[in-house]
Amino acid sequence: MLLQIFLLFLVGTLCYAQQSEQPTLCLTFDDGSVDNMPGYSSEQWNKMLLERLHEAKVQAIFFVKGKAVDNEKGRMVLQTWDEAGHLIANHTYSHWFFNSKNLTLHDFIVDVLKNDSLIKGYSHYTKLFRFPYLKEGNTTEKRDGFRRFLKEQNYRNGYVTIDASDWYVNSRLLNKLKADSTADITPYRDYYLQHIYDRALYYNDLAKKLT
Repeated sequence: MLLQIFLLFLVGTLCYAQQSEQPTLCLTFDDGSVDNMPGYSSEQWNKMLLERLHEAKVQAIFFVKGKAVDNEKGRMVLQTWDEAGHLIANHTYSHWFFNSKNLTLHDFIVDVLKNDSLIKGYSHYTKLFRFPYLKEGNTTEKRDGFRRFLKEQNYRNGYVTIDASDWYVNSRLLNKLKADSTADITPYRDYYLQHIYDRALYYNDLAKKLT
């Protein structure tokens, strides 16, 4: 149970937004994976995540990196998330770094459309887009050109408002479990939950100062 509770907070990125008078918490998952985890097959891992979300009565958004799930196992992952009612959104096909001087606006758009064709058949497909590494382009031309593209395609930016650092904590945890599958993960869980709490307070205070 401890591992399952931790999974719910580890892999997702938490987005905090103020709507009306009540805060709204949005749980999102980026990329997707069909790799086995320490002590678990990819199928078991996926099932655990979906079960914990169901138990918590949480509907999440899955920002899909196409190349990670463009295979039989990946389609299974997408289908199970779709059937569970979670939104399926776009995170590009190749997860390229848009701020790279070697990447053109045209090539980035083609990659996004490739991913769109992969996910648009699912019933909970939604036109939300999240930039890989949250980078929106290293030039004004790329930034503004892609914003026009999103508007023309009726896509919305799936931004984040909390720096969750989940990818870093996750990598440290996986290395620990690979070395010892029975390791106590409580310190990782406690650190991550405190980090999320601290980040939420920081950005909430910052928003108040800016308004």
